[in-house]
Order: sequence, then structure tokens, then C-alpha cells
Amino acid sequence: MLVCVTTSQELAKDINFLLQTKLQGAIGFAVFETTNNGSEANRDLTPQEENEILCIFFDKHLRETLKNKIPYLNNMTPKQCQKKNPKLFYEWINMIIQNAKDNTNNTYDYSWIIDEFSLDNNRLLN
Repeated sequence: MLVCVTTSQELAKDINFLLQTKLQGAIGFAVFETTNNGSEANRDLTPQEENEILCIFFDKHLRETLKNKIPYLNNMTPKQCQKKNPKLFYEWINMIIQNAKDNTNNTYDYSWIIDEFSLDNNRLLN
């Protein structure tokens, strides 16, 4: 579950709208908590803030996803698939990395995925 703490209800709506539109409904609704500190209330998110929010989302989402069995990977975990069907694994991992990069203006740092899976850079799309 994604929990966002904001300084206003309006900002919470903006962040939720951003996540839903950029991720095309791939996630459910986030839970928002509003603080009483209204110093940043009634302002729009900057492009940098939008990007940072999306990077945080992808980091959390991918870390959780990579622990689970994935239907696209024939209901194997990514680690299982990497061992049993490397071609399918690299097809999928390239897809998820590209999706994160596309939605974060190519700023998403996926180096932790390379480390986690000891990925062959020659098999990754750049």
C-alpha cells in the first residue's frame, strides 16, 4: 500500500491524479494523510516533484513486485524465471525497467535491480 503524507487535500488529489494518469490505472488508490502544516497548501507540483514521486512509487512497487510470482513469467518469481527461462526473464525485466524510465523522464535509478539479479548489462536495453 502506498501512503502519501501531504500538506493539503488539494495536493493529495494532485498526487493521486498524477499516479493514476502516468501509471494508467496500474495501481489502486493510494492512502493519503494530511498534516496540519499548510505552508505548502494550494500550490501545484513542480515537474521535479512529480518525477520524484514517480521514482519513489516505482522503487516501492518494483521492490514488492520482484518478490512475487508473476503471471507473465509463467507464475514464477523473477529469480526462478531468471534461472529457468533467462530469455523470458530478460524480456520482462527490460519491459519493467523501460516502463519506469519512460514514466520518470529517464531518471529512474534501476541499478539496484542490476545488483539484485546480477544482471548482464549486454542483455539490458539502454
